Amino acid sequence: MGDKIRMSNSSFNQMNSCEMRYAHRKIFGTKVDSDIDTDKPHFKIGSCFHEILEHCLHNYDDSDIDTTYACFESHNIDSDQDRGLILAMVRKYSELHKKSGLTVIGCEDEVGDDYTIGFIDAIMIDAAGFYYITDLKTAGRFDNNLLARLKRDSQLNLYSYFRGQVEQKYGLDPEKFAGILYRVTQKVSRVKKASESLDDYVNRLLPLVESYSIFIPADELDPDSAYQAVRTAQVKATKFRDEGLEPKRDFGKCFEYFTACDYFSKCYGFLHTEASDHFSIENSKNIQPMVQEDPELEDLL
Repeated sequence: MGDKIRMSNSSFNQMNSCEMRYAHRKIFGTKVDSDIDTDKPHFKIGSCFHEILEHCLHNYDDSDIDTTYACFESHNIDSDQDRGLILAMVRKYSELHKKSGLTVIGCEDEVGDDYTIGFIDAIMIDAAGFYYITDLKTAGRFDNNLLARLKRDSQLNLYSYFRGQVEQKYGLDPEKFAGILYRVTQKVSRVKKASESLDDYVNRLLPLVESYSIFIPADELDPDSAYQAVRTAQVKATKFRDEGLEPKRDFGKCFEYFTACDYFSKCYGFLHTEASDHFSIENSKNIQPMVQEDPELEDLL
């Protein structure tokens, strides 16, 4: 029996996607397959974007270039193309934030209990003293379809469930929890020209980058249901570890977002890049007649 498992929202989502993948990552400590590319530039860009905004409390005018470049280095952002994109994203987001009139009073606050854990990107207050729990995302495009599901988003509702911890830390009035702000900043793909300075590249990107802010009122949320769902997953995860319960496999999730599962070989017996060694591939030019040999006839020979 180990320490209590504290389940994050990302672990909860992975449990719902494929229990076995979660178990390999969090319970068994399985090494990822050798053909998996663990360098994910889009994750690094998003993490660096978050950190820069954290240091300046979401007002980039109050930042300094040394802090920004320290963030680049800590996230291994070494190309001017990626740096220029992040700078454009930060500037566009900061423009949106200033127009909102909100003040950031805290960033990266841990919330949770013995069974769950989360980190709130930002706590903001308005001129009337109402406060907002804020979640930041970066994405290649803004998806209108997400609007329909935001009020039942497990992460947002879990943050809301623990709002009392936020109120206690910052001395906020429980009656003035306004709701959740979900902010999305676009990542765009444009090649930096060799003759272009970093500033010129950033200025070329700025009209292409956009930030969005979506407000979900407190009375639209269902934090209790979200918490119970995570607790149910946490109990099952504990049984994987302590009672030998077999995690379920979902073979429909082996290639989410066109990327192979990190532990593909543990379910299939070979690396995903070795599939062509296990199956014949033919096309219209080289396909042969399909003839299966009868094993009973072979025994007679």
